[in-house]
Amino acid sequence: MPAKRGRPTASDRAERRERVRAMISRILIEQGLSALTFDRVAEAARVAKRTLYDDFGDRAGMLRAAVERQHRYLHADPPVPDDLVDAAIALSADLLRDEAVALQRAVIAAAADHPEIAAEFYASGPRAARRFLAARIRSGDPEGDAEALLSLLLGELHRRRMLGVSPAPDAAEITRRARRAVALAVGAASR
Repeated sequence: MPAKRGRPTASDRAERRERVRAMISRILIEQGLSALTFDRVAEAARVAKRTLYDDFGDRAGMLRAAVERQHRYLHADPPVPDDLVDAAIALSADLLRDEAVALQRAVIAAAADHPEIAAEFYASGPRAARRFLAARIRSGDPEGDAEALLSLLLGELHRRRMLGVSPAPDAAEITRRARRAVALAVGAASR
């Protein structure tokens, strides 16, 4: 099949961006933050370094893209409903997956030496997750209640996942945990 000539279509650009984001995640997970360089990503993803700079700007931008890829619920099509239980299920399903857990391990391993990367991860990941939940909470303190809910959703299971001692939960387990966490968080907030 001959190579295409001319400007890539919007569809081609979206496919390329997703392929590059997947490669960034793979490099981070398999080789760590020190391996995340524009040269390595460009070679592995078969794109020009200039394309990477245009799309991501810098290394923090590449990390942000990898983290956003783990938070699929933020950009779901169709969007996740405003129902808090549906939101909790979508968030939990994404963040308890093997790839999301492995990416977080890689960032934590580098956090002490690269606090700017840890800050970028937190802003793109946990803070975005908390805001996603807060937008669906109708209480006097939606940010505080969202923080509590996020802790209940991930909590001990996430810790076990991070340590590699528990497998990813199935859909039924995620749904059960999300319903319980919402009941506990919303129930506590309404007292």
